[in-house]
Amino acid sequence: MRTEMSCHRCRWRSARHYTNAGDVRQDPSEAVYWTLRGYCMDCAKWMADRFSGGDSA
Repeated sequence: MRTEMSCHRCRWRSARHYTNAGDVRQDPSEAVYWTLRGYCMDCAKWMADRFSGGDSA
């Protein structure tokens, strides 16, 4: 999956804004679930916080 895309929420375009496999190991949080689905890290944390308590596995 390429990281050169806009975030689904904020539309901010930057490859560096997206996580990679190394980041997933370093940050095993629910936010990683959202970054793998096309959200930037900032929005991923927002989504994870908003939907915390839900089963996202």
